[in-house]
Amino acid sequence: MNGAALVAVTLIIFAEKTLPWPRLAPYATAGALVLYGALVITSPKLLPTFQQDGAAMPGKMQMEVPGSDRLIKRR
Repeated sequence: MNGAALVAVTLIIFAEKTLPWPRLAPYATAGALVLYGALVITSPKLLPTFQQDGAAMPGKMQMEVPGSDRLIKRR
């Protein structure tokens, strides 16, 4: 989970606990999430993790081994 999502969840919980209108925060949150879901269905580029080529990670990733001059290739 990224930092922005953690902040958003924290703010939602804070709003639900402190606002004087106990029903407003959950309904507003639900409405915003349904709207965001509908927008993502129509335009996946709105996702923060969207990649143009559809890949989740690069195919080959190289990393250095500490204390060694070798590179390890991972898939």
